[in-house]
Amino acid sequence: MNSTHMLNMPPLLGLQLSNCQLDAPTILSLFSNFIWISTIQQVDLSSNYLGGSLPKFFVNMTSLRYLDLSSNQIDGSIPLWLKNMRKLQHLDLSSNLLEGPFPHIFANMTSLTYLSLSRNEFTSSPLWLRNMKKLEHLDLSSNLLEGPFPYVFANMTSLTYLRHLIISMV
Repeated sequence: MNSTHMLNMPPLLGLQLSNCQLDAPTILSLFSNFIWISTIQQVDLSSNYLGGSLPKFFVNMTSLRYLDLSSNQIDGSIPLWLKNMRKLQHLDLSSNLLEGPFPHIFANMTSLTYLSLSRNEFTSSPLWLRNMKKLEHLDLSSNLLEGPFPYVFANMTSLTYLRHLIISMV
């Protein structure tokens, strides 16, 4: 298929490539030639071999609403550019090697309804929770959490939609 045919196709809205044994260079190559990068709304790259830091090519996915990068080997901290993904409603970064304190970038991501950061190595209390008014599912389990949890959760009266809160250490 040549580029003329691709330009005449309707824009791609979702891409589901979970459990395909893809590594970071392969996925980077795929997205570097992707002409609908700004229109895609759903990406599932879970259970692959993404390693290193969170891939920056997601920055150009301005319509992205659903992102699942769980069960990969993404390491380091969550990058600051993620805060610009204000349309994001579902974010799953569970079962990776992410570490450090929870970044405050989530305070700007007020459209999130589902957030799973479980099975990583985050260390601090998520003080940004009070801004998450639409959040329905929050999984912070199996991290290295410490800090003023009772204080954080005592003032969560604005979280009227929260249905699942998982913070166990197991």
